[in-house]
Amino acid sequence: MTILPDSPQLRSVHQQVPFATTRVVVALMLREMATTYGRKPGGYVWVVVEPIAGIAIMSWLFMAIGLRSPSLGTNFPIFYATGLLPYSTFLIVSQRVSQSLKFSGRLLDYPRVTVMDTLMARYLLNLLTQVLVAYLVIGGSSSSTTRGPSSCCRTSSWASPWRRPWPSGSGC
Repeated sequence: MTILPDSPQLRSVHQQVPFATTRVVVALMLREMATTYGRKPGGYVWVVVEPIAGIAIMSWLFMAIGLRSPSLGTNFPIFYATGLLPYSTFLIVSQRVSQSLKFSGRLLDYPRVTVMDTLMARYLLNLLTQVLVAYLVIGGSSSSTTRGPSSCCRTSSWASPWRRPWPSGSGC
């Protein structure tokens, strides 16, 4: 097969527009946010409420059977959250990324949308959502408990989960 000199050459569409891949990925993320979380009245609220409800129910069940503290540490909700949230993050992100071509398959007909764009958009949106949920759940549950030798060591009502439990030094 010979190429005629007058025929147009195939060229990459991503080299013509600066940040084309970034723009496509952001557009796909916004589309997924609107279709996944925007249709329901609760939307993103349910994404945060679901793990909180699961942790609260498991904490109540363990207190009802007489287990007040876990085998490692003293706070069962934080102990359970640090195991549940990473597992659910892995599960949700891997399931949603594996279904990304089914979800965005029709968009591959557009010349600027590639398979990698759909995978990256789905991965980034779900990972960022789950990291935000983990930060809110662990940060919220750790700020509601006494952290350290006494309650005078808490400096704010909303503590970051990556902050030291109590100030360094000999006391409060």
